[in-house]
Amino acid sequence: MAVLTAGLLGLYLTGCGPSLPRAIPSTKAPKTAYPLSGKSYTINGQEYMVLASAQSYVEEGIASWYGRDFHGRKTASAEKYDMYSLTAAHKILPLQTWVRVTNMTNNVEVTVRINDRGPFVRGRIIDLSYTAARRIGLVGPGTAWVRVEALGKAEERTIDGKVTTVLVKPASYTEGRFTVQVGSFKEKSNAKALVRNLKK
Repeated sequence: MAVLTAGLLGLYLTGCGPSLPRAIPSTKAPKTAYPLSGKSYTINGQEYMVLASAQSYVEEGIASWYGRDFHGRKTASAEKYDMYSLTAAHKILPLQTWVRVTNMTNNVEVTVRINDRGPFVRGRIIDLSYTAARRIGLVGPGTAWVRVEALGKAEERTIDGKVTTVLVKPASYTEGRFTVQVGSFKEKSNAKALVRNLKK
């Protein structure tokens, strides 16, 4: 069904703890399934490509945590690291992405905001703040096998006069109703002509 609105023609289309023992699950997220942003950075000679979007991102692997030694230091997002906030470091997810981290050994989860880069220890996928690690039982063991699921992006909103960081869930690119612009016209007759052709 073609619709002409406001001159636009659209189509609706329906620091951390010790290493874990080697007896861990082998499930890994595909490394090439997500689009890259073109942005990269290099740590210890290794280049890391940042993802363009966290849409549908899911990954399993080893999590660790970092605490007092880094407290107050500047993060990759230019904020100061606060070991008591619910934040985390990830190598390739866009900064300000909210993720759910589930400890697969006890099924306890926590939601954190990615505001830093890391961990750069081989085999680890995410570094949690002290408070986030404590919530899922990670502080004692130091590391655990976790599932990381992207939830959305952090954005600042003014609510009741206060600036607050909120979770903005991304739109689905696989379900729902979508609009694609196929033309823009000054003359209504030209728009109608294209509608007729598209209906064929």
